[in-house]
Parts: sequence; structure tokens; C-alpha cells
Amino acid sequence: MNYLSMDFEYKGTNEPLLDLVCCALTNGKQAKAIWLHNHSENKTTLKNFLLSKRETHTLLVWNYDAEGRSLISLGLNPAKFKCIDLQAEYKCLINHNDKLGYGKQFIDGKFKTTYRRKNGDDRDKRPHVRASSSLLSATYKLLRKGSVEEYEHKNEMRDLILGTKEYNQDQRGQILDYCTGDIGDLHDIYLAIVKEYRKLLRKEFDAEQLHKDMLWRGETVARASMIASVGYPVNRKKVYNFARNVPNILKDLQEDINEQFPDSPPFYWNKKADRYSLNTKSVKSWVAEESGLADKWMKTQKDAISLKLEAFERHYTFRHNYPKGDFAAQFLRYLRIKQNLNGFVPKSVTAKNKQTFFSYYGSDDRAHPYLNAYGSQSARYQPKAIGFLHLKAAWMRSLVEPKPGRAICGIDYGSEEFLLAALLSKDENMLAAYESGDVYLYFAKLAGAVPWDGEKKDYKEERNRFKSTTLGISYLMGAAALSRKLKKDTGIDHTTEEAAELIDKFYTAFPAYRKWIEDTQHDYAYGNEKIRLPCGWWMWGDNDNARSVSNMPIQGLGSSILRLAIKLAQDAGLCVILPLHDALYIEYDSDDLEAPVLLEECMRHAFAHYFEGEYKEIAKRLIRLDVDIWGPDYNDETISYGGLTMKKQNIYIDERAGDEYKKFKKYLDV
Repeated sequence: MNYLSMDFEYKGTNEPLLDLVCCALTNGKQAKAIWLHNHSENKTTLKNFLLSKRETHTLLVWNYDAEGRSLISLGLNPAKFKCIDLQAEYKCLINHNDKLGYGKQFIDGKFKTTYRRKNGDDRDKRPHVRASSSLLSATYKLLRKGSVEEYEHKNEMRDLILGTKEYNQDQRGQILDYCTGDIGDLHDIYLAIVKEYRKLLRKEFDAEQLHKDMLWRGETVARASMIASVGYPVNRKKVYNFARNVPNILKDLQEDINEQFPDSPPFYWNKKADRYSLNTKSVKSWVAEESGLADKWMKTQKDAISLKLEAFERHYTFRHNYPKGDFAAQFLRYLRIKQNLNGFVPKSVTAKNKQTFFSYYGSDDRAHPYLNAYGSQSARYQPKAIGFLHLKAAWMRSLVEPKPGRAICGIDYGSEEFLLAALLSKDENMLAAYESGDVYLYFAKLAGAVPWDGEKKDYKEERNRFKSTTLGISYLMGAAALSRKLKKDTGIDHTTEEAAELIDKFYTAFPAYRKWIEDTQHDYAYGNEKIRLPCGWWMWGDNDNARSVSNMPIQGLGSSILRLAIKLAQDAGLCVILPLHDALYIEYDSDDLEAPVLLEECMRHAFAHYFEGEYKEIAKRLIRLDVDIWGPDYNDETISYGGLTMKKQNIYIDERAGDEYKKFKKYLDV
């Protein structure tokens, strides 16, 4: 095969088109760098050269999101090239592969030896940082090459490239040499990656299939770069007004929470700092004396009670609704909103190189986030929340606002993971539950808690118990955690034994699913020791969390489906602006309601793609797609068009966060 290693240097990632500085290319025999900054003739020459190689060569790049956006900036479609994204491949290789994921590493300019914690054991104080997915880290891990000097030089050159408006002759030479050096190891890294796949797969190794999988991963990253280049629209006046009011929002939040707990307020007024500060003694006292979880609570390095967000999220699943008077819910609310607010201080007043939301926000009034394709063990997109409003508090999503004449459509696969679990396990009861339109009530009927002719309005309490159980199991909860969740959700005490009984009822109601889970866990632990998604992504054999193992094929299939939906939507001419969990968003002319209909068709087709025979048709027929559309030309109403029911809004307000939106709306308005 003909390979062409490629690397661009650039700046201006917050704009739709990058400010290209230079590009280096090599076919393994000779390397060449071409200067691009303010040089239209060289850009045209490079564009024509790459077009001439598009059918005959496969590109080798470290990160096709960056290089894909560079190709877009040249006027090329990155999805039309054959490309292997070596970073995506390295992410796959270290996915629960301790040999590569831990051990001797080169991270952030330091040589380290790290270890995996056994099943998340906090008492293991050894360094446990997993291998970085940077080029330098992978080069060291795979080729045993790298030095502190090289890391420092890379940082110096990055600062030079990003911090200089016009480059002199000497600076040009330095940058061209640096760019050329960055591609020198790409082909050797590629060969080392193939070698590792061969070791891991042994007799199952299929070079032709691996190459196809690699090209598909490269294409999906290219399509992510297309989404990042387009970006999503944000109301400029509102977001800057919001940023200016961050201290006021935080103060309002702290006072609201203090009022709920007058006897032990979690915040006190710090006169010296002229703001509220955290009363750590009060919060730690609650954890130790009232949570009932002190012996299971996450600890700091000094063996003290941790007050980090992760510590609360391990035990509490509140996400958008935070019940008043519930200390855990309110403190979790505070931690999440505080985290969300951290990224909204304008860049001009932050430390050098510290990223904020405005690092991703361009002069086109659009945010251009890095989507981090293949960022999780199940191959989901994992963008940084700092540039991605849809990963922040739900009420902040109202800042995502198209211009007059334009609208946004978001379509969500409704209860997707439940249906995927039903289809993968071929559990007829689960399929019937999904088709009923109310999974929780159907489960209650299967368990004998509600008669078969019972209706939701007459059995709210029973339905809530079975809803809480279903969602708890989807969060991989055991009986102790579920008993706490049941109490929070229903207001009724549930013992661990009662929670365990509900878990048993779930698996009794859905026996084929239970067998599928047991078979998946057993096969992983004692047979294949790996899981392959239909898209070709792998999870290797060092995951000691059985629940995580059984959830991987479901979440992973969902991620495979969403990537295919993006391809279908983009190829259909739709303007895809972001993926989010199980949903896809497009922007379109507000009077063109055919666009949401076309997106729905693409998503329905993608959902059924990975199934065969009768289950393909069942998947296509059953999957529920929830449609939201909004824009300044719309009124708040529900409409029907092209067979779709669409919730229409002037400004997007997530119904789960209506109270929070009302509270903080004054800080958004201009």
C-alpha cells in the first residue's frame, strides 16, 4: 500500500477555517515541508498535490480531527480521503489493555511507572494515571523514543506558532524543521500498532478487516472535524453577559442552598475575600454522620473525606432535578454548576494558555469544540465540557441560539439503551415493554405489582418504584445503592433486601437479557477476553468490572449507530452541528421542515443497520425518536409534519431544568 504521512501546523481553532502555518509530508523516502501562512499559491499547490494522491495513497496522521480541519481550510473534504488516524488506533489499543495503558510511560514531559487500581480501589495509593493519548506518549510506549528536551521543544514551538502574528525567516525555518520532525515516526508507529493488534488478536487477526476498520475510524474522525469546523451557534450578547455575572450566579446558588439548611449551612461569608466560601467542616460532618456512606466514601491522599464531584457522583445519580431539602442533591447541584461556571471567565483575565469557553468561540458567533471521537471505552464522543454547552447544566443550553431565518433540530433516540439491550439479548419481554410505550409500567405488570389493565394515572407510586429500579440497573447499581436511590426517588424507605428483591424481579421479568449478561461476562472473563463492536472498536481483557463489561456492548453499539447516523446525515446534505450521547443536532433554514424529516430517516436507518433478519425490521419499526426544534422564528407549540411530532420552541429550554432556568435567566438576558 502507498502511505503518505502528513502533519499540519496551524492556529485559530475557534474559527471555522484554521489559520494554516505549514504542512509536512513524507512517503517514507523523502520528507517535504511547505510554508502556508499568508501564502495562497502554496496552499493551491498543496491542495492539488493532495487531490492527485487521494485515490492512490492512504494518509497516516496522528489526529485526523486536527488534520481534517486543516484539509477543510484548504477547501478539501477530509471524508473523501483514505486515512488512518493513529491516535484513534492507539486509544483502541490502550482500552483496558494494562500492558500499554499502564507501566512505563512518558506523560507531560515526565517518565513515570503507573498501575491500574484493582476494580477502582481508592486505598491503592500507587500512581494510577493511564497512558496519555499524545503523540509523544505513544511514541515512547510503542517505539521507546522520547526525551524531556523533545517535550520542552514541542512546547516552545507551540508557543511560537500560536503566539506570533508574522514570522521572520528564522522562525519559518524553525517551524518547518519542527513540522517535518513530527511526521518522522508516523509510519513506524503505524507498523507498531499493527504488530500490537496481531499480538492481541492472535489467530483472529485479519489484516484486511483491520485495515477496513482503521479506514472507517479515520472517516468518522474526519466527519467529527467537519462538525467542529461548522460549529454550533451561540448568542454572543447573552454568553458575554452570562460570563460577566458568574460571581453573582454562584452567590445566588450558595445563598439558595444555605437557606435550605439553616442549622448547618454548607457556605459561610468570607469577609476577607468578600464572597462565600465552603464550610468543609459542615459538609464532611454530613458525610460522616448522616449520609450512611462514611465507610464507602472516596478519600483524599491524606485519607480524609473527599468533597470532589466524583465522590458524590459515585453514590448519587441526581442529574437535572435536585430535590429541595436534600443535602446530597443540593451539594451535588452546587458542585456541578460551579464546575460548569469555571470555563466562562473571559480568556483575557485568565492565566496564560488556560482554556475557557471563549477559546472555542469564534468571530462567527459559533463554538467550534474538539469532539474527541473514540474518547471513552465504548468509543463514544467525549468532548471537553468547557467548549461544549450541551455537557454543562441543562439550563445553560438556552445560550445555543441560531440567527433569524435559521433553526436547530435535535433528535434523540428515546430509551435507546433499553431497546438495544432487548435486541442484543433477543428478550421478547423487553421488546414488548419498549413497544408498550411505558417500559416502567410494563415491568411493574410483569412483576405482578400492577394488573395488566392498570394505567399510569392509577399506579404512580408503583410505577415510580419500578422506574427507579430500571434506571438504577442501567447505572449498574447494586442493592445498597439502589435502596438509597429508591428512597430519594419515591420518598419511601427501602431496605437493601427489598432493593435486591426488585433487582431479582427485573431479571426475572427479562430472563433472556439476564442470560445474555451472564454469558457476556463469562465469555469475557474466561473465553475471548475482549469485546468487538460492530464498527470494529475493541475493548481488551483487563476490565475487572463485570457490570462495565456487560454494559460495553450496549453503549458501544449506541456509539456505532450515532457515527453512522452522522455519515448518513452529512451525505444527505444536512448541516450536522453536534452529537450528544444518543442524540444528533442539525441547523437548517427555519421554513424547511423537510430537514428534520430527513434527519429522522437517517437516524432510523442507522439504528437498524447493525441488525439482521427480522430484528433489523423490528429495530427500524420500534425505535422511538424524540424531536425538538427551536429558533427565533418559532413560537412555542407542538406540531406535526411529515409524520413527525415536533416540540417547537423560540428558545430551547430543557424541561428538566425549567426551575433552574427561571432562577438564572436574569443573568442571560441583555
